[in-house]
Amino acid sequence: MRFCVLDRIGDWVRSFSLRRRTYDCQEPWTGIFSVNANGDVICCPCYAKVRVGSVDDSSIQEIWNSEPLLRMRQAFRQGRLPPQCRGQLCPVVVGPGMAQGNAEPSASQSH
Repeated sequence: MRFCVLDRIGDWVRSFSLRRRTYDCQEPWTGIFSVNANGDVICCPCYAKVRVGSVDDSSIQEIWNSEPLLRMRQAFRQGRLPPQCRGQLCPVVVGPGMAQGNAEPSASQSH
């Protein structure tokens, strides 16, 4: 039996590609919202800064059920990362260990 490093690497790549990281964030349901001086309501004001409506144009209920929030909620329910969150440095995206400045990402696949 012959051992080939390339065979082992191929096995690792195939097994890694079968694992899909899932994302779980509660921000669109229970998170912090901010209201800017111009009336804009922002979801996730520390990271994604997603504008979800304006208190000048919409009721709180309309803002709560706005398209940006509904799309974010749907993506997280499906374990996907919404486009607004990609590239952010929050613990959900990079893993809690990396967000705290640790050199290694969290071993957890889901947060």
